[in-house]
Amino acid sequence: MALADLPEALQSLFERYLGHSIYEMVYERQSSGTIFGELWTNRWWERVASVFDFVILLSAVWAIVNLSRRHAVRSNVIALLLIFGWICLIVWATANSVLF
Repeated sequence: MALADLPEALQSLFERYLGHSIYEMVYERQSSGTIFGELWTNRWWERVASVFDFVILLSAVWAIVNLSRRHAVRSNVIALLLIFGWICLIVWATANSVLF
């Protein structure tokens, strides 16, 4: 989750690498011909969120594999319970429009 704040924490480094401000608008032409613009930091957050979702699913698979091998049973059960709780929280927040 800290990766989402990384551009603001290391603003000069990111701006030097990107060649523009991290608060610059990024424009994208959609298939209908409409031009859509959003802040670069919002686009960064979307990419970080996708990676985070993938890591959560990968950790669930890894915990299941470890449970099938009977390695570290307690910690893998706790990991699966935390993952299940996180998924329930995301589903609840999405259903109630808490997330933006």
